[in-house]
Order: sequence, then C-alpha cells, then structure tokens
Amino acid sequence: RRPRGSTPFPSTPLFRSPARSGVITALRAGVADVVPVYTLETAQELLRHGTFDLAIIDIVLPDGSGLDLLPLLKNHGKPSTPVILFSGEEVGRDTALKVEAALVKSRTTDGELLATIKSLIDAKSGP
Repeated sequence: RRPRGSTPFPSTPLFRSPARSGVITALRAGVADVVPVYTLETAQELLRHGTFDLAIIDIVLPDGSGLDLLPLLKNHGKPSTPVILFSGEEVGRDTALKVEAALVKSRTTDGELLATIKSLIDAKSGP
C-alpha cells in the first residue's frame, strides 16, 4: 500500500519532457510521493495491489491506452482515485466526464498542472 500522497504517473512524455521537470521536482519536494510509470502493464499491476491519492494519465502509452486504467481507478466499493487526463490532444466530452480534469499538454503550463495536482490532492485529503 502506498502512503497518502503517492501519485502514479503512467505518462512517458511527462518524464521525458524537460519542460515538465519543474513539476516533478515540485511534487517530489513535498506535495506528493511520485511513482513514475511508463507502461500500461506496469500501471495496471501497481493499481491492482496499491492505492493512490491521484493519477495522471496520458492516453497514449507504449503498450496501450491509458484510458484502460480508468476502471481500476474508479473502483466500485472503494474510494475512487481522482484522475487528471494529461494528453497531447483534446478528449471528447464523454471521456472528460469520467475524470476530474482533462488537460492538453500544449495548452497547460507547469503552474496550471501543479495547481490542478495540488487542488485534487487537497480535496481528497479533506480539511
């Protein structure tokens, strides 16, 4: 079981992009414990055996669609995990309604991403 504040990131581009390194640094500096995940298979395995306070998902993963993780994050009978869909393209309305935030990488600043992350972690933690 992951400690409160742990966040799986099944999003390869988030970690390969130097523009996002400031977000990762800020998260590791006290906002959250970051668990980088680069494949759908690894993310599925972690989600089957652990709980997380937040997930940031890219739709395009090397071995499948990040959308396939949504059923594991929206567990029936357990509290669901808030999800930020952080993708290269805009998603449809039906998909956006399944997550707490849907952000397009090219239109989202590091500050906006970090503020969204903090807001969702704070909301889940409660007052």
